[in-house]
Amino acid sequence: MNVLILYDHFETYTNTVFDHLCAFKKHSKNNHLYMHAGLPDVQFDFAVFDVILIHYSARVAFGHISGVLRSKISKHSGRKILFVQDEYDLTSNVWGAIDELGVSTVFTCVPTLHREDIYPSARFPNVRFVSTLTGYCPESIQEAFLPPSAVNRPISIGYRGRALPYFYGDLGQEKLEIAKGMQLACKQRGISCDIEWDEEKRIYGSDWPRFLMDCKATLGTESGANRFDFDGSLRKAVNGALAEHPELSYAEFKRRMGWADEQPIMNQISPRFFEAITYRTALILFEGRYSGILQPWVHYIPLRKDFSNVDDVIAAVSDDSLLDRLTAQAYLDVVQSGRYTYQKFIAEYDALIESCQPALKRSLLPIEVPIEITEHPVRKSRLPPAPGPLLAIWHSIPWALRRPFNDGVNRLWAKLHSK
Repeated sequence: MNVLILYDHFETYTNTVFDHLCAFKKHSKNNHLYMHAGLPDVQFDFAVFDVILIHYSARVAFGHISGVLRSKISKHSGRKILFVQDEYDLTSNVWGAIDELGVSTVFTCVPTLHREDIYPSARFPNVRFVSTLTGYCPESIQEAFLPPSAVNRPISIGYRGRALPYFYGDLGQEKLEIAKGMQLACKQRGISCDIEWDEEKRIYGSDWPRFLMDCKATLGTESGANRFDFDGSLRKAVNGALAEHPELSYAEFKRRMGWADEQPIMNQISPRFFEAITYRTALILFEGRYSGILQPWVHYIPLRKDFSNVDDVIAAVSDDSLLDRLTAQAYLDVVQSGRYTYQKFIAEYDALIESCQPALKRSLLPIEVPIEITEHPVRKSRLPPAPGPLLAIWHSIPWALRRPFNDGVNRLWAKLHSK
């Protein structure tokens, strides 16, 4: 079966995205080819593909697929599969993409318990929704290679976080809170740490595994967001309120907005934890569920969100034998068990696309395909973010008004980046 994967090559600078894309070519029994979704057009007949797969890196909520390609996809008679993440961002645009493109299968990160709230069956009677994780155990590490034990690692606690906008709610802010709290705790106690949250301090590519293997432990919180911005109105309201009162702390901001307590809908495990476990780096995590995969004091060191047990956490990080036991058990249960590998994920994916439509034709690809369609995903350097004020202004414009100009804006930004 021939499958065309549409993805955004400007999102492949992170290891998790690139590994996820490569897994289809590496492990699937079907033939996968790749194409950047932001191209204005490609002179090629998509009819030779049995399946078109829209990867989560080509964020349909933000118009990462060009208008011409959207038209070609919608007219394609084969099966259309959508992988989507960050489903709390402009959810109505995701709904619209499912309709417009004729998507029949959606791989979603929304837990089954809450799926009806986000994708009502009455709204999508003919669409199959399949649960998936945001990423799996990295495969770049060699089996014969053993990462250093805790005693041989120079950094006690290392972390790279990010200050996310307030409209991502509590889960978004916890990434910053754990960084600030543990950085302060380490400095007060003379513990070596390398904890940062500024964007320019982010680490990518092969430097990231090396950083992890220099750290005895790393920090983490549950991934996702529980405040769904269906139509962009939440983002607009938050940006407007902060424009008037930019000095507001998150707690003060919540009180002013009258936000009720968040319901735990999207709390889930992050691929960062699979990376840390693979490289035998201990995890210090805010207490949470972590998709039911990780257990406190079995796979990670639990940290209360009020930091009331921070001394116990610091003591645990100072115990190299304890760290080695935790990392060994986590590796055994998560990596060596094979339950969370890309190979297993792709085997389940293959079985699903075969069973959903067993009568799919097996087309023969032409000997030559356009250079825009490649055997493997292209890895690009990071596309720098737009300046904050410009980005805020752009997103404050209603989507219906932005959409006609979205392709041009994306092409302009990519062109500027290529210089």
